[in-house]
Amino acid sequence: MGNIVRSFAWNARNLELAQLAEWRFDPERNALCRRLLFNDFLDALSFMMRVGIEAERTEYYPEWTQTQESVEIRLPISGLEDDAIQMSVDFAGLIDALAGRKASIIKA
Repeated sequence: MGNIVRSFAWNARNLELAQLAEWRFDPERNALCRRLLFNDFLDALSFMMRVGIEAERTEYYPEWTQTQESVEIRLPISGLEDDAIQMSVDFAGLIDALAGRKASIIKA
């Protein structure tokens, strides 16, 4: 039974990821991942502040690392339920909107 549930969740993730071309699913971390490059450190930091404000508002917190103008983001999926998957997908879309044209498109 567990394998059927996991398989269903995996298929749901793949369907949602089709709408998030810059993101990839990391099965080891059970997370959506993306790397963004900005023009400089201040653009990257500004982006992280905007994401942080939205994270606080939605109570969904990304894992990330930042080096110079590069930001790597991981959005953990807390379970196999559709709402957990949808929360991660929605936040990924929000991040894409916040990154806008300031970030280079780089697949994680």
